[in-house]
Amino acid sequence: METFKLQLHPRANIDARCLDSWIQLAIKSSIKELALELSCNFPCALLSSETGWSVETLRFFSCAFRPTETFGCLRRLTHVFLHPILVNDEELGHLLSNCFALEKLEILSCNEIFHLEIPSTLSKLSVLRVLGCKVLQAIEINAPKLSTFHYGGAPVQNCFGNFMICYARTKLPFIAPNVVSLTLSSHTETVNTPMVPGKFLHLKYLDILLSGKMIFSPSYDFFSLISFISGSPAFESFVLRLKQDGLRHDSIVGESDGDPEDIRKVDCPHDHLKTVTITGFCSSKSLVELTIHILENTCSLKCLTLDTTRDNESSFPMIDICLTMSKEALKEAQRSLKAIRRYIVGKVPLNVCLKVLEPCKRCQPDII
Repeated sequence: METFKLQLHPRANIDARCLDSWIQLAIKSSIKELALELSCNFPCALLSSETGWSVETLRFFSCAFRPTETFGCLRRLTHVFLHPILVNDEELGHLLSNCFALEKLEILSCNEIFHLEIPSTLSKLSVLRVLGCKVLQAIEINAPKLSTFHYGGAPVQNCFGNFMICYARTKLPFIAPNVVSLTLSSHTETVNTPMVPGKFLHLKYLDILLSGKMIFSPSYDFFSLISFISGSPAFESFVLRLKQDGLRHDSIVGESDGDPEDIRKVDCPHDHLKTVTITGFCSSKSLVELTIHILENTCSLKCLTLDTTRDNESSFPMIDICLTMSKEALKEAQRSLKAIRRYIVGKVPLNVCLKVLEPCKRCQPDII
């Protein structure tokens, strides 16, 4: 037996001794994967250096996991998945300090963790996902080979402040210099992303989600995101997702329209960027400037996708209708299409495929 999975109904009337004997039997059978959904305490004493020597994957769901300082070393453990379980900072530290082979750590909706510390002893950790941990206030990363970091949730005050995107650009190159794939989301970004000397030398894929009132503010400068592109010499794919549902107050399209010559330019060539996707594309002048910058400075670009709907997933081709766009959002989509035609289309090189997605045909008559 290589895998042992046990899922117990929350009201299951199982004798604790019987449960312990099942888990003990599984562990002693030299299993590689242990997956448990218990709605009770996991008997940590059953998992020790001697008994758990073969375990490579731990998946714990809806249980309490309380390892102590005597918790043994699981020398073959490479993957830990916790969702949503009861474990605090100290207890998680006991686990991580004894998992020297760990390569992938996923922590979802674990609401007793305030300070997450990834120690330098996790020298093989390459993937870290932290999502939906409501009380988390700080993340300290010391893993030298981390290549993929995915964080989602409320701003981490002690570490990210109220500007997660800014923090990622200024601090992460020094904390996780080997990151290859980076996914960031921010609902309260209040400052622009600065140009800094630190570089993501290995970053190839970047996915940024911006939502909330901050992206409606004319003071937020989408153009500042070129700091990520200029600081990532190996950059290949960039996805920018904007979750908004209204008219832009900083639109480049107006009664007099903007001057095509009044566009900011920065001489910063990119040699490896191949695909760029912007969903929720709007008529904000700074976003148009960012798009033009990419087109004029990226000789390797193959495909540019500009989605003026809220998201690809918001459209349903089978019924040919947009279900989640308000009337104001549809008006903004029309202004965005006008901005694309006026400022962007003419700058697309012949070797670049431009894809422009717009609201469905049924929605558009309503906004005329």
